[in-house]
Amino acid sequence: NPTVELEHWLLKLFEPQDGDLPRVVRQYDLDPGVLSAQLTRALDRLKTGSGRMPTMSIELLDLMREAWTLASLEYG
Repeated sequence: NPTVELEHWLLKLFEPQDGDLPRVVRQYDLDPGVLSAQLTRALDRLKTGSGRMPTMSIELLDLMREAWTLASLEYG
């Protein structure tokens, strides 16, 4: 993919079983296999074939910036 999308990031966050995302998924009794499969299907629909180094998508950068701002304001 020419850009790193939210789906890429979430799949990576699923990898460590003791990480935050798997804990949240377990807390809400969600099926991690189903979520992973849905993320993979979403990635399969994205454009592929870029010969360049991938960059962060604008949407992902905006999401990260908003999360950082909110966390800074709420938790110092």
